[in-house]
Amino acid sequence: MSANVFYQEIFPEFVVGARESDAQWYSIKPLHNDIPSLADLLEVSAENLQGLFVKAGLGKLGHANNFFSFHASKFETFCSVFMIQDACEATRRQVKGLKTKQWFVRLGSQYYGDLSDPGTKGRAPRVQNIRAKRRDFQDAVSKLPSLQQEAELPLEEDEEEVTNEGHNEQTGDRHENDLVLLRVQRMLLPLLMKEEFLYQDFWSPDVDSAAVGAALHSIVTELRQHRDDSLSAILATVQVPTSPATKESPSVVPTLKAYGVSLEDRRVHENLLRDLFFLNKKHDKSNTLYCKIRNDFTSSFVHVPSSKGFVRMKENARKTKWLPDVLTALGGPGKEHESLLDLLTYIGQNDKYKSTWEEAIRTNGLVLQLWLASQPVPYIPCST
Repeated sequence: MSANVFYQEIFPEFVVGARESDAQWYSIKPLHNDIPSLADLLEVSAENLQGLFVKAGLGKLGHANNFFSFHASKFETFCSVFMIQDACEATRRQVKGLKTKQWFVRLGSQYYGDLSDPGTKGRAPRVQNIRAKRRDFQDAVSKLPSLQQEAELPLEEDEEEVTNEGHNEQTGDRHENDLVLLRVQRMLLPLLMKEEFLYQDFWSPDVDSAAVGAALHSIVTELRQHRDDSLSAILATVQVPTSPATKESPSVVPTLKAYGVSLEDRRVHENLLRDLFFLNKKHDKSNTLYCKIRNDFTSSFVHVPSSKGFVRMKENARKTKWLPDVLTALGGPGKEHESLLDLLTYIGQNDKYKSTWEEAIRTNGLVLQLWLASQPVPYIPCST
């Protein structure tokens, strides 16, 4: 197992632990006392944090170890391998007063619509159970291999340097680029086998990685379902009654059934929607989800953040652009103004919203303008 993996594995537990906290951007380099930084959150020095990133293969030090460079592409791969894409992400933004763009990492997923821009000054929201999470992180750091132990670890060689030196090396190299078997070797087997056996050639000559992946998926699905059922019973989570016909019909919610997603637990459904939103925003750069309810019918699901009061709603509309998304969903791209006119006309003509509509007109000072526009132009005789 390479030294990089040891260092990488100390971060995911903290990231997952902070997932249910309010979303917040943290600078990778300390920038200003009022800008939240990752080092302050973890209660480690900036130098030590950068050293951990370098050891994990997520950064590099240059210019006599005085200049730190963050590797965004490797960080994205790291998030993908440890399956924490929904819990954190990295972005690069310009910060007022600095000449170059700076890197930030988002932790937490709650109240995403209220998330401030990276580099915004202000106090970061409190992370749930932060003291325990910091203690666990620092305990994990203390268990990292010493420099002497690192030197004893097998090095990861570049492809062009690998030579055919025997049957044992050939057997190990066959599985080096297989992600399923690589993760089994690095994450699962150390929990089951003695360390002295981990570096031996224990692979069967005809390992089917697809079958291994399917077996792992089946195990994880069953364990997850059992855990969800137990947690739902403890928390008295709202359970949606599902008929036997729905459970047994292969044409009803086939995707949920294929991946072992609970059909009854509303908590799971809410989390699934949240995860789909994050993936859609990451890949399509859009706050709107699209799907075909029927083969000839496409529906749009627009992300509209909950807002308390007009001021917060106005700020959320500015940050998330949800109103243009709604208008685009109604009439399609390029027809936002027509959609707005149709929407306002519908609201004004609907008796349920008539009094609220009139109040909005008065608030915006349009009553006098509308009355003047409806009056005939007076005749003023001209004197000669």
